[in-house]
Amino acid sequence: MRPDALRQSLLDEMDLMAETIQQVDAALAALRDREPKTVEVAGVALFLANLYMGAESILVRICEATGIGIPQGPSWHASLLEMFSHADRYGLPQVLDRQLADDIGAYRRFRHVAFHGYGVALIWQRMRPGAEEAGTVFTRFFASVRAYLGSLPPQVEDR
Repeated sequence: MRPDALRQSLLDEMDLMAETIQQVDAALAALRDREPKTVEVAGVALFLANLYMGAESILVRICEATGIGIPQGPSWHASLLEMFSHADRYGLPQVLDRQLADDIGAYRRFRHVAFHGYGVALIWQRMRPGAEEAGTVFTRFFASVRAYLGSLPPQVEDR
């Protein structure tokens, strides 16, 4: 993938993630003074899972663009975060520090619960802290990805 195409692809993904954060924040504001309905909890769970999947999609595209293979096997999702938090070992750009990898890893584990369990079994009190921190965690991720994008060759102008 050309650097300009990769840049646009990652920016588009981050735009969708930013919209998702806005929806999580709107849900939190609406639920400030009341307990959520089951359908609201399930909706927020979907948004939180979407945020992780967006981050994972960005990391996969960076792997592909750098020619580094995507991890294989049943724990490849965790391995992907590990690769990017120890980028120098794998020849990858430094996109995640250890803390950011750990923070995003919590959303990876939650994604598994949200998609492999039942929405009616989700517990709002356990989910709420992750919803409240999502904007902070993924804003840090965006800053890291933008720093990586800044290291790419300048965009090629059409002539």
